[in-house]
Amino acid sequence: VHYEELDDGAFVRDFFFKRAETWQPAPVLAPPAIHKDGFALAQTAAIVRYLAKQFFLLPDGAEAEARADQICETVHELVAEGRLAFHPDPTHRKPYHQQREEAASHIAIFETSRL
Repeated sequence: VHYEELDDGAFVRDFFFKRAETWQPAPVLAPPAIHKDGFALAQTAAIVRYLAKQFFLLPDGAEAEARADQICETVHELVAEGRLAFHPDPTHRKPYHQQREEAASHIAIFETSRL
């Protein structure tokens, strides 16, 4: 599957805060996101479900598909909680190295309560 990973701040700002509104009615607020032929989609769980359907990775049957969704949501929640442990700044603007000391107690709680 061909894809292009972007590490261009100007493009990302333009994509998420300017052009996305012209592509679709729902906002694309932050990475991760995918874009193909004018269709933009954000939110990890939504992207996973979309790609699973596109590449025929979902199991057959309503119950099996629901179980796959459950696994996807569980992983997404664990990743989101883990990210918050390493980035406790409520403004979400500081890189990890600037909040390392503050993050230590959050990481310890995450390790003991979630891992």
